[in-house]
Amino acid sequence: MGAGKAPTDNIDMIKEMAKKKVGSDKHIDGIKYLYGGPMNLGVQIDILDKGKVIGKSIYHLQGQFEMDQFSDLKISVENKKKAKEKWAGFLESKITKPQSVISPMDVYTNKDLSVRSYNQAYSQNNNTGCGPAAAANILNYWDERGYTNLQSDNDRTNGINLMNHMFGDLQTSIIGTDPSAWAQGMKTHANSHSGYRFTTQNYTYDASLGSTFWGYMVNQINAGHPFGMFFPLNSKPYSWHIVTCRGYYQSSTGSKSYHVNTWGSDAWQDYDSIGNHTLMFVIPGS
Repeated sequence: MGAGKAPTDNIDMIKEMAKKKVGSDKHIDGIKYLYGGPMNLGVQIDILDKGKVIGKSIYHLQGQFEMDQFSDLKISVENKKKAKEKWAGFLESKITKPQSVISPMDVYTNKDLSVRSYNQAYSQNNNTGCGPAAAANILNYWDERGYTNLQSDNDRTNGINLMNHMFGDLQTSIIGTDPSAWAQGMKTHANSHSGYRFTTQNYTYDASLGSTFWGYMVNQINAGHPFGMFFPLNSKPYSWHIVTCRGYYQSSTGSKSYHVNTWGSDAWQDYDSIGNHTLMFVIPGS
């Protein structure tokens, strides 16, 4: 490692190594950073087949080579707690990208799925296309993971055909897409049109159950399931909008962020300042 170069600068190269190892029929996802000393930083990557974790690979972050096992640094519980708080506070004051934060005294459990972000501006209705775009993001994700009847191969790059098709399946009107209709439309497309057995679950946010809802989100991402999020009028960080949630991050000090795709791009949002919303889970089945 050169002076001034962060160890996480190597993560893209390591991900490419992992992709070559698993081949074209499987996928990689989920990154967990590991600490075994100042010159012994590791990264654990999940190996997925049809959305299910079937194995894990461990790589040395600085040396960029694969390891059979990783030796964590062993310290006392009390010292670990103190060091974790000190390092987390220091790092969070200097690093803004959640997935880049590493504490030498802790293992962070962030996970970020590889999900395309289709742009509703290219759909048949720029103003009401957020629901169809979010749906197309998720359907493409599963199409590329073995559920190959969900989208035509020549539409994968920009998703225009799938987005436009989903206006009908989701019953998108001149004012947008209702969360219940969105969930039903996902099943219509995956099951009635494509022959699969997808299920959906909607949960409307209750501020008194904030930690419970965070747990719901984390569980879905850990399972490799991106999902939709509906924000009603005057909510935050979005108003009357549907996005695709693809990842999360939680620091050792308790701050929480979630990663979304919208308008052909992506953004990290602070969970602790989230407004009213509905979680719209999509669970694959064949």
